[in-house]
Amino acid sequence: MIAVGSSFHGQKGELLKVKFEIDTDPAQGFTTEAKPFFWPQVFSVLTCDLPSLFAGKLHATFCRKRVNNIKGRDWYDFLWYVARGIKPNYIYLESKLRQSGNWPATSAFTQDAFKEWAKDQLTNFDFETEKQDVRRFIANPRSLDGWSKDAFRAAIDRL
Repeated sequence: MIAVGSSFHGQKGELLKVKFEIDTDPAQGFTTEAKPFFWPQVFSVLTCDLPSLFAGKLHATFCRKRVNNIKGRDWYDFLWYVARGIKPNYIYLESKLRQSGNWPATSAFTQDAFKEWAKDQLTNFDFETEKQDVRRFIANPRSLDGWSKDAFRAAIDRL
């Protein structure tokens, strides 16, 4: 997506590709909000609110199959939400986890249970590989120096 007022400048005749992904079987429990835009003309876009987006990011961060699909960007985004004090939509998160089979139907879902489960997921992650993935997208790679399992455990506690 090219944000209005962004520094992106294409060349005349240059091809710009936009990818849309549509979830044809979305989990239930998300909430939406209308975002108004005023340029190049007035329009609005209906989007998930930040707590629902954070729930989706948590699902991706902890449930993505990582064999050949390393996504340090998930961890970077995770910290972005935590740093801003955004709390996830736990109703939507539970729905996504159960729909994907990452949370058994027979197990109770609570915020504390999720936090403990998420911390357990950290034991298998290689943060050096995750940092390599995100390094190419950020201006200051030193900002990743603090990434560690202990730092992410502390971030999970802030959910």
